[in-house]
Amino acid sequence: MPRFARKKDGTHEMVADAFRQAGWSVIDTYRAPECPDFFAASNGRTVAVEVKSKGGKLTASQEKFRQTWTGEYYVVSTLDEAQQIIGGPHAA
Repeated sequence: MPRFARKKDGTHEMVADAFRQAGWSVIDTYRAPECPDFFAASNGRTVAVEVKSKGGKLTASQEKFRQTWTGEYYVVSTLDEAQQIIGGPHAA
C-alpha cells in the first residue's frame, strides 16, 4: 500500500450509488493500489470509474492504469457526469 492510505472522495458514494440505483453492479476498489475507485457493469458493459473533486488530478499510478486499461475509463466529478455514462451511447 502506498505511504498514505487512499480515501474516498466526497462524491464517491453519491456517484457509485447512482450506478447502483440504475441497476449496475459496482465493485469498490478505491483502496487497491493503481486501480480506479470502482468498476461498474451492466448488460455486458464494464466501466472503470475514478472519482475526483472538481479540478482533481490523477496520480501517476492512476494515469498508468488509465493508459493500460483497454476498456472504458472515466474520471467523474459530478452526478451529471455519472448520469451521462450510465445513460450514454452504449446503454441498453
